[in-house]
Amino acid sequence: MREVFARLLRRRRLAYRRTFASRDGQAVLADLRNFCCATRPSFQPGDSHATALREGRREVWLRLQMHLNMTEKQIWQLSDENAPE
Repeated sequence: MREVFARLLRRRRLAYRRTFASRDGQAVLADLRNFCCATRPSFQPGDSHATALREGRREVWLRLQMHLNMTEKQIWQLSDENAPE
């Protein structure tokens, strides 16, 4: 069972990497970095609903980052100029 799970994770990681390795994939990551609050706090003072929403977005970003094994430097290098309009 453990080997099956490990194989599944390797295939999933490869799929994420293939998806986001292209120029278009990098543009999508740049857009998601901003949308998911990847480089700023998710806390919204005085608004617990907004904080929860932003934290949910951030959780999606963390999952992407985990599967792509991105470093903090790589995250910051995702250019806003590459993000789709």
